[in-house]
Amino acid sequence: SEPEDTRPRLALLYFEHPDGAAHAHGPGSPQLRAAMREVDAAIGRLLDELGRSGAAARTDIVIVSDHGMAEVPAGQVVAIEDMVDPADAVLVSAGQVLGFRPQAGREADAERRLLGRHAHWQCWRRHELPARWHYGRHPRVPPIVCQMDPGWDALPREHIARRPPGTRGSHGYDPADPSM
Repeated sequence: SEPEDTRPRLALLYFEHPDGAAHAHGPGSPQLRAAMREVDAAIGRLLDELGRSGAAARTDIVIVSDHGMAEVPAGQVVAIEDMVDPADAVLVSAGQVLGFRPQAGREADAERRLLGRHAHWQCWRRHELPARWHYGRHPRVPPIVCQMDPGWDALPREHIARRPPGTRGSHGYDPADPSM
């Protein structure tokens, strides 16, 4: 509603409700469906108000989603300390893609423990990551990168102990997975 010379040329909105509900309860949960209804109603109110104010004719609306979400059933979590002894490697980045930096003098032990295919994850040296990821060439990428399988989380043991029971949702898996 501002005059043209002070009117914003770009406005962005982020609706966090679906992401939070899907993380807490899973992508198929009633809580996610309720969050989606809230966002749908908010977008409806936005469109109605733009129409009422006359701004709709000069406004472009682009609605995007930034990622998918995979269901993580209860109990499908790996303790990071079970992946590698912290004396052998330092966790640099956590999530569904984990980064590790071997401790000085412990590189061989860290690689022996981490590299390759495991029951619920796979790890590579940064320069051996799948080329289709377009990731791993920057010096800030940790020396060892691990990717969790869809439907599995990796967390420090202390976080697992505090985690509420039940199905959850996670993202950050291989982009080729349909859930992403």
